[in-house]
Parts: sequence; structure tokens; C-alpha cells
Amino acid sequence: MRRLSTTTLLLLITVAAFAARVAVTLLVGDNHRLYYEYMTIADHLLNGRGYVFDEWGRAALQPTSFLPPLYVYWCALFMGWWPGTYLPMYIAQAFVAASGCIPAYGVGRKMFSERVGIVFAIAYAFYPEFLYLHSRPVSEFLYVVLALWLLVLYLRIREDGSNAKRMPWLALAFGALGAVSVLVKEATATLLLAVAVALLLQERLRVAAWRRIILPMAAGGLLVMLPWVVRNYVVQGEFIPIRTGHGLTMWLANHHGATGTDKDYDGRYILQTMDRAYLARVDSLLPADEQDRDRVYRREVAHFIRERPGEYLSLCVKRLTYFLWFDPTHPIARSKVYRFGYILLLAFAVPGFVLAYRRRVLDPIVPLVYLGYLAFYVPVIVLPRYRIIPVLMLLLLASYALERMRSRFFGAKGNLEPRS
Repeated sequence: MRRLSTTTLLLLITVAAFAARVAVTLLVGDNHRLYYEYMTIADHLLNGRGYVFDEWGRAALQPTSFLPPLYVYWCALFMGWWPGTYLPMYIAQAFVAASGCIPAYGVGRKMFSERVGIVFAIAYAFYPEFLYLHSRPVSEFLYVVLALWLLVLYLRIREDGSNAKRMPWLALAFGALGAVSVLVKEATATLLLAVAVALLLQERLRVAAWRRIILPMAAGGLLVMLPWVVRNYVVQGEFIPIRTGHGLTMWLANHHGATGTDKDYDGRYILQTMDRAYLARVDSLLPADEQDRDRVYRREVAHFIRERPGEYLSLCVKRLTYFLWFDPTHPIARSKVYRFGYILLLAFAVPGFVLAYRRRVLDPIVPLVYLGYLAFYVPVIVLPRYRIIPVLMLLLLASYALERMRSRFFGAKGNLEPRS
């Protein structure tokens, strides 16, 4: 029986991934409801108010940098073309999300082997959390795909590090794509930092890394970021490199009575359950400007940490368990499908990590990314989708473990070998 070529097999996986995501969209998508901050700002744009936000009615409508711009404009594009239904947007998101099978294959192939690349593409195509991401108006579906392409470029840079002519151009492309991803989701900066550290850890690249890799990366990133930074300065009169809102996020998860997330243990938003007198006091302190309000929130968090260090550490421990295990405040994390998928993922990812480490094929980017996101979110706030890139790393390790198991039990007689 003739075996499929790698290209044909990858195409079939991608088509199946798209079909599965369309089915999810039709079955569980909320295709007529305008919600979340991205859609709110997009709705203001379409109604002629500009790029503005009112912080859920708690502050005056004003120009905002509360969110990076690219996914907001994506929402505005589809909301403008198809008012009243968001189904076309979610179908488009399903297509983009499914296309991630291609860079997933590239990451697995370059880091381990072609077989692992195929397994990783299949795992990405059908892992429950990735099947669901595109069906809500959040940027993570695109963020994951961009992260996969960034990892492909990183692995290419790692392989071709000695090529003096090609390397600066690859690094420039990496920096530009990294900046695009930052303008979709600011946490991409954690991945970019992990890549820089991973490159500097490789001895054969260390001497030339700054001149031929790190500097071109920074140049590409700055060129793409510059228009947004200039816009923020012109509109808001202050240097805001990516977004405001970090103070608000920290405050929602770090105050007396907080759960460590933006919800309570009944799944209600924390602003609805927060002590009314305390909330009124904080609201009375809020100035008009968004960036000044964020400073008030940061001061509240600093005051909370100074006054209740034990409670803050307790919240950090809770968030660590949310990050490694499950967030009990979030309805998605209570789903049996979500929980079963994650437990199964850990069951293969942990042995995959051990195997890759022992066989000395574990690229430093994998633990650096996982630990970087853990350090980024645990002191602040943890929601299920905030750990999506670490979950991607676990899925890669699980794919390696699955392929090693297949190789051990079936060896050269296995019939899964793709033909190039």
C-alpha cells in the first residue's frame, strides 16, 4: 500500500483541523453576542467614537491603550462587514487556527524528527483547548499560531547560526513577526525574551549573537512597534510601549478577599463580589486619564502587599496551582473535557520531558518558555488561556513521548512513516 507524502498528510491534517473547528463554532460558538473588551473597543470604532474604552462604565469614555491594536481591528473588520452575526469572524478564526498545523509540524521536525512533527501537528489539530480557542473573541487563537511560526524561525536561526549573510535577515524577520505578535498579545514578550536567552546559551552562537542576531531582531521589532508607540504618545501624551491595564489586572487578583483571578469561586466577576465599601473608596480615587488610573491600581496592589504579605504569598501559591493544575474559579476549567485533556497531556508530557533531557535533545527554549510564562503570570493573575503557550510546550513534549513509544513498540515496521 502506497504511503502518503508528508505534504499530503499535513494537508489532510490541516483540513481535518479546520473542519473540527468549524463544527465547534457551530455547536458551541456564541455567534450573536458582543462581549469582551476587544469587541467593545471594535464596536466603538465602528460607531465613530474611535479607539476608546470606558472600563466597564467605571470611567469616562476616552482614547485607550488598554489592549494592543491588531486583534481589535480584526474584530472591527468582520463586525463591520457582517453586522449582527459574528459567525464569519469565527469561521475565519477557525481557518487561521487550523493553519497552525503547518508550523507545528515544522517545530516538531526541526526540534526532534519528521515523525514527531507529524504527531505534533495532529496533537495541535485535535487537543480540546486548541479546538475551542477560536470560538470566542479573544486573541489567543492567533497568538498561538504566531508563536509557532516564531519557534520555527528560532529553530532556523539556531541551525544556520554560522551563516553570516543569511542570519541578520532571519533575525530581522523574527523581530518583525515578534512585534506583530506583541501587538496581538503583549505576553509574546516573554517568548521573545526566552528566545534571546536560549540563543545566548548556545556556545557557537554566543560571540556573534548580539551583532548578527539580537540587534537585527530588536531593529525589526522596533520598526513594527513604532507606529503604535507614536500613536500612544500623541493620543495619550505618554510613552506607552504596548498597553496600559496591567495595574488593573494586578489589582483584580491582589486585594483582600481576592481569589487570584478575575472571578470568585462561584464564577462571578470579582468586581461584582468585591467589598462595596472598598470598591467605592478605590473608585473615588480614580482620575480621568487611563494611565493615571492604572497607577492608582498599582499603588493599591503595592499597599496590599506591604500590609498583607502573607495573604499575597498565599494568592501566589494559589495561582501556581492554577497554572500547573486547574483554576477553580473559571467555568471552562471545570469542564470534564478540558480536565481530561489536560491530565492526559501531563501524563505524556512529563515522560517526554524526561526522555528528551536524558537523550540530550531537549532544546533550552522549551523549559525557558514554560518557566518564563510561569514567572510572568503567577505574581499577577492566572486564567486558563494565559497558560496557552506553556500548554503548547507540553503538547510538544507529549508528541515526542508518543513518537518514542511508537518507535519502541513498532520500530522500523511501523506504518506511520511519512514519505517526503
